Amino acid sequence: MRLLFIRTHSCIEKFYFPGYLREPLGILSLATFLKPFCEVRIIDSLAEGWNRYWEKERDSEFLYRGLKPEELLKIIKKFKPNIIGITWLFPSDDNCIKETIEIIKKNKNLSEIKIIVGGPQPSANPKLILE
Repeated sequence: MRLLFIRTHSCIEKFYFPGYLREPLGILSLATFLKPFCEVRIIDSLAEGWNRYWEKERDSEFLYRGLKPEELLKIIKKFKPNIIGITWLFPSDDNCIKETIEIIKKNKNLSEIKIIVGGPQPSANPKLILE
């Protein structure tokens, strides 16, 4: 079994440029625990694309930081996981999480992959993830 944990790109307001990243401790802990039982990989889109910012036409007051969803999709296709776990820490990342899930599900080669979303945001508001 192949298990992939993902921290997606992030959305920030244009005036806010944090110069640091926090470790994704939740997925790091889960990956460490599960490593003896299956093949595990972590994609930390923020760390791998820490110095990349881009804009979207529809969200002109925001910047996006990290790997773009298309870049993430290439990595997912190459690894071919059975299960994907996505960490969702902040409400500001709602659209980033939904965009990542949509791009995976729209790809016919990946549409059967089970996706599990965890973290503070879905725990606090589980109905949001089901929308």
